[in-house]
Amino acid sequence: MSGIVNNDILLPAIQREFVWKREAIELMFDSILRDYPINTMMLWNINNIKQQPLDFYSFLTPQFRYGVSKNTQYNKSAANVGNKLIVIDGQQRLTGLYIGLFGSFSTQKGQPQSLYIRIDSKATSNDRFFDFRFLTINKVNSLMNAGQTWFKMSDLPKTTNIFLKYSSLANNVFAMNLLRKLDSLLDGYDYLNYYDIKGYNTIDDALEVFTRTNNTGTRLTKGDLLLSILTTQWANKKNENARDYVSDIITEVAKIGYKIDRDWLIKCCLVVFSSNIQTTVANFSTSQVADGIFKNRVNFKNSILASFELVRNGFDILEKGLTTKLAIIPIIYFIYKHRLWGTVNKAQKGHNYNANANKQNYRNSIRKWLFRSIVQNLFDASTDDILKKVKLIIEQYSNRTYFPFAEIENQYPEISNANINYTSLLDTPKAQAFPILNIIYSGTSFLNHNYTYDVDHMHPEYQFQKSQISSIVFTTPADENPAKDGITYNCVRNLQLLERGSNRSKNKMPFNKWVQAANNPQQILNCHFIPTTSYDIKDFKTFIDERSKLLENRLKIMLS
Repeated sequence: MSGIVNNDILLPAIQREFVWKREAIELMFDSILRDYPINTMMLWNINNIKQQPLDFYSFLTPQFRYGVSKNTQYNKSAANVGNKLIVIDGQQRLTGLYIGLFGSFSTQKGQPQSLYIRIDSKATSNDRFFDFRFLTINKVNSLMNAGQTWFKMSDLPKTTNIFLKYSSLANNVFAMNLLRKLDSLLDGYDYLNYYDIKGYNTIDDALEVFTRTNNTGTRLTKGDLLLSILTTQWANKKNENARDYVSDIITEVAKIGYKIDRDWLIKCCLVVFSSNIQTTVANFSTSQVADGIFKNRVNFKNSILASFELVRNGFDILEKGLTTKLAIIPIIYFIYKHRLWGTVNKAQKGHNYNANANKQNYRNSIRKWLFRSIVQNLFDASTDDILKKVKLIIEQYSNRTYFPFAEIENQYPEISNANINYTSLLDTPKAQAFPILNIIYSGTSFLNHNYTYDVDHMHPEYQFQKSQISSIVFTTPADENPAKDGITYNCVRNLQLLERGSNRSKNKMPFNKWVQAANNPQQILNCHFIPTTSYDIKDFKTFIDERSKLLENRLKIMLS
């Protein structure tokens, strides 16, 4: 705690902010007093912090306000030459201890609450033994007036004889055992364990340590460290903080409906601003990249947001359907290079995929690139190689305002129309079916971006259990085979996207009854690409064969 107060223990810029809530701190203190381990922390021992091209932050002040308190940047220029301990893993635990022993916790509008422990009795809650609680002064006074005995944990460092303070409880065995634990708590030797990383004094050494850290907290990645370097390089830029800039992009993309992380954003930065797109410290720490991002930060951010808006509103691809966000990066580069961020989503409203419309031509090419990258799993391997080659193709055709899909297709024949196996796509099992179904439903009026969709069996799964399927008299022997093969019922041919509430209400309802019960059965047939045929389970093969034709035709339209 003294090291935290004196800034001898610091946080690297890669660390997330403090996110624990009061209950987590209470439970940690309960664990400590119960002699439970709270896991080993990892601290990086730096000999000369001035030599590190990284930003570091002080711990939060112990008077913590949730959602308001922020870490302040540590001034390395004023630092004494000497060792500093940098917290690689353990920030949440150390901050929680600091708040509990020296401060208070409050919500944005709430009163400060200090951590108290009840001395005279154990907790009544099942999830803890010792009764730790964050309480306001009024609440603790009310409990004390009711005859309970509570001790404020921030008084512990200032209390010289805790037994004398509670001599009236000398005959209370629980209280005396608790006081002995509290009296020895600040020794710390039995409670806090940490691994001291020594001898790593370069950025590359630190990068190796950071990327291999995978303890109980959030995994630290290359993107975390590289963005810390960017933060340092932006330190002299007035009113601009790279950390806030990156967080803002991630937040804005989340509002559109997608999750991106720092690693993805780093790769995007390298593709747009660097001649070498490998994720290394050397490539990212050049002034070309740092200055390029800074000078073009507004346009770059707008290109990212416009690309995700296009994917969402133009192509109807949902978060679960976007199996590779790497495929978005060439789209961002194209939009950025041609300065299309203000027009790409205004080219033509609605879902008109007419390739002959000039304003829509590059949108159609982008759509083909995205959809085929998804269904053909283009980014399963050789990520950097693909991004580099696609970037070069876009650059070669930079004098034309169209997305060069045909040229990319020539480079990667695996995404050509001739190499799409539609039978295989329709055979995709439920666990991997969402992206295929998302593309099938794309461009229809069915999808509503405000809803959550599930993958649902049309003919319900339970009907294909042995106990059920054996009692069905099929129309023909041929209808029996796909119903009993244990595969067909669970693939795209028998699957649909259904809004979560509708899916739960549908539950185990037989398919024919579900169609009949619809307010508008014809609308159901149109929305879900359902053929006009028998929907009874006894005619399962006929239904599957006819729906497969509709789905294959739909996929051919959407992928070409």
